[in-house]
This record gives sequence, structure tokens and C-alpha cells, in this order.
Amino acid sequence: MTPVLAAPPAVDVPNRVSLIAMCISLLIIPVNCGIYFLALSAKRGDGGTWLALFSLLALGQRVTGTVAMVAGHSPPRVKYGRSGVATAIFGALAALGALAGWVSGFFLLALGSMGGAWGRPLRVRGRQLPRAERGQRLDAR
Repeated sequence: MTPVLAAPPAVDVPNRVSLIAMCISLLIIPVNCGIYFLALSAKRGDGGTWLALFSLLALGQRVTGTVAMVAGHSPPRVKYGRSGVATAIFGALAALGALAGWVSGFFLLALGSMGGAWGRPLRVRGRQLPRAERGQRLDAR
């Protein structure tokens, strides 16, 4: 008599999609942090390109996190399939983190671009007071 081999259980497609989307959304996080710091340290004309890439990656993280959340929350279609609750939770956290990271990133960028060079730094560079010639007094009227 030949032994009967049991067929392996079918892979649940929503759980696979959820797992892939969760991994992608979690892998975008360190890449987007690096892009943000490159945008902060970029020269004056290159910052917009980095910020556009930062925004696109944040949007991609939001979309893949939402896909992981929705696909992981759907019930498994096979009898012994694993539920995707963990991937749904991590996907939701990644989606919320994308939104929070994007908003706080642009808030910090706007906060840093408000100026801040007051007093002595401007005087040293000669922007606040006119440049004095040798022997000229600045308080003379």
C-alpha cells in the first residue's frame, strides 16, 4: 500500500499581500529618513528635489501601510491559514508614521527656515551695520 501524502495548505493571498506591503512600508522608513537629512543638508537649489522624493516616499509608505492594514484585516480564506492581524497592526502603524513623519518633517523644515541669524552673526558679516572704513566711527552722526 502506498502512503497518502497530504497536500500542503494553500497560501492565503491576502496574507501574502499584507506581508509584502508591510515589509515595503517598514523598509521605506530608514530610506525616507536618509532622504530627509539629505534634503536638510542640500545646497540651496537641490533641496526641492530631495523634498519631492521625501514626499513621494511618504506617500508610498502611507499607501503600502494602508494596503497591509486592509489585506491583513481580511479573514483568511483557507481553513488553517494564518491571520494577518500582526501585519495589519504594523501596516497601520507604518501608515500613521508616514503621515506624522511627513507633517513633522515639513514643520521642522519650516521652523529652520524662519531665520535665526540675529545680533552678533549679522554684525560680524557686516549685514546689520555698514562696513566701517579704517578710522571711521560708527556712532558718529
